[in-house]
Amino acid sequence: MRNPHYTLVRFNFFWQWLIMVLVMTISSTLVAQDALKLNQLVQALESTEPMQRLQARIDLKNYLENSDDNQRAELLQTLITALPSHNQLIKNGICSTLDALKLFWIATRQDEVEQVLYTLYQQETDEALKALLDRALMRAKGLYRDAMEDFNNDKVDPSVEAKFRRVYETYPKSTYAPKAHFFLGQYYLRSLAILKERNQPTQPEEYLNKANQVFQDLLDKSKTVYEPPLEHLLDAHYFRALNFVQLNQVNDALKELKDIQTQPPADEKIYIYQFFYSNLLADQPSHSLLLKTDIIDKFLDSTELARYTQQYLETNQNKNFKEVANLRDFSAYLQKRYKEK
Repeated sequence: MRNPHYTLVRFNFFWQWLIMVLVMTISSTLVAQDALKLNQLVQALESTEPMQRLQARIDLKNYLENSDDNQRAELLQTLITALPSHNQLIKNGICSTLDALKLFWIATRQDEVEQVLYTLYQQETDEALKALLDRALMRAKGLYRDAMEDFNNDKVDPSVEAKFRRVYETYPKSTYAPKAHFFLGQYYLRSLAILKERNQPTQPEEYLNKANQVFQDLLDKSKTVYEPPLEHLLDAHYFRALNFVQLNQVNDALKELKDIQTQPPADEKIYIYQFFYSNLLADQPSHSLLLKTDIIDKFLDSTELARYTQQYLETNQNKNFKEVANLRDFSAYLQKRYKEK
């Protein structure tokens, strides 16, 4: 006599097997449909009509954004892996779409597809497409745009530092590499101010020295690694000078300011939003990070700015700028000059 328990087990196994087959069949069908849809959208990118190409980019963008995370990662893996085999119109369309996504894109094998974009970027001779490849790459999760969003949202976390470093260490020939390098230095300065505002324990010297080391590393790599056009080099010199002032290392600050005045071109601009974060000039930790009265928000002539800053420091070399009152007087001097302009 057959064991009824054995019969039940076999019956359950049969249904489990049947369900698994149905799921696999449905999944294969959906994958095939996704591949077909993706291929149709990609082919539309090479239309001879500009408006049709624009619509194709919008359709592709919407399709990617409306897909679930796993499906989108698979689609992006397929899309970018095949990029080298496409013509220029399709490459333009795919890169423009990646750059326009509302989210930071991520594929199933992220490092692999990032390298595809970076290799194409390095090989490309058409400057417009080269720029698109660079922008598409930097829209990836964990790279420049992601890091800058964290920076602008006042996020203080080791992951922010890691994102900036990954840009310039992994993709040093990207035009975003020196930008990421500069903003890592700014991240340390911003973190110092944010942590003080949150009344969290900080060691100002640690953050100022970290920022200055990053800025110096940027200046060194600009001579040997990074490719022109280069940005933020004079800014790096100037912020090193301001940091040295806060460390009360005035002679080192003066050296940076003199270096600025000898750097070509003479009409290079330095962007200043604030000379110092407001709460670094305050006696109370709860003081606001940003005060409208402290904001400059201008591109200033580098030679004039360096000379003007140098004049004050040479006249006041005996001051201890670790004392907030002296640093506040220095900031007021700079603000008065440039808020009047």
